[in-house]
Amino acid sequence: MPRSRNVYPAAMSDRPPMIAPSRSDVPATGTGARDVLGHPRGLAVLFATESWERFSYFGNAALVVLYMVKYLLEPGRVETVLGFGAVKAALEFLFGQLDPQPLASQIFGFYTGLAYFTPILGGVIADRLLGQRRTVIIGGVLMAIGHFMMAFEALFLGALLMLILGIGAFKPNISTQVGALYAPATIAATAPIRSSIVGINIGAFLAPLVCGTLAVQYGWHARLRRRRRRHAGESRHLSWRPANAAGRTHCRAAKTVATKEAARLAASAAPCSR
Repeated sequence: MPRSRNVYPAAMSDRPPMIAPSRSDVPATGTGARDVLGHPRGLAVLFATESWERFSYFGNAALVVLYMVKYLLEPGRVETVLGFGAVKAALEFLFGQLDPQPLASQIFGFYTGLAYFTPILGGVIADRLLGQRRTVIIGGVLMAIGHFMMAFEALFLGALLMLILGIGAFKPNISTQVGALYAPATIAATAPIRSSIVGINIGAFLAPLVCGTLAVQYGWHARLRRRRRRHAGESRHLSWRPANAAGRTHCRAAKTVATKEAARLAASAAPCSR
């Protein structure tokens, strides 16, 4: 028995062919109408957020090895870092005896590897449990806590752990929200993707320049200067300098009088010594 060439019902075969809608016919989804350069308003927020997140990561990555080698791993200071002995023992068990520079590189390598692995877990948690928005907020809070902990040497390893968890929660879910701003027909358009990548590259480019300059000009953190003065036996009032010209003139006059008085006393005591 010969098969019919028309396998669809007559009602369906009589319908006109479907025409894909143009981009102007597709309603914007997510945050609302397109009002910023033809894109949803939320794209600018995501652009800035991704820039700052990459600034955070690459600013820390540019300095953390140098910070460990030049400051944190010095004798007398590394002993104060919580959990450092256990981490060093584990790394030396795997790689043998490690000097400060290789040890810092290994710590940085594990930090970077975990920072790029945990986004897998962050995506699963967002999809199965918390949702993208909550997970992004949790990730941002964790990264902020991690950077605050970086100000204290004893909390260095804990700070790295908080940054790893924060990146894992933040990074995958902030990127996927870019696609949620557009209708499915426009997801393939490259303009949103280009905007997201530009934001990432801006943060990554500026971070080493800004953070490196701050490290050179002001040190690793402000309390290092106070600590060096304290160890050198300097008093705070001795390092004070008058702000105006009259105060500086008064200080120079006082030093001159003190010098002349000391010279007079030394001259009067000279005959007695003879």
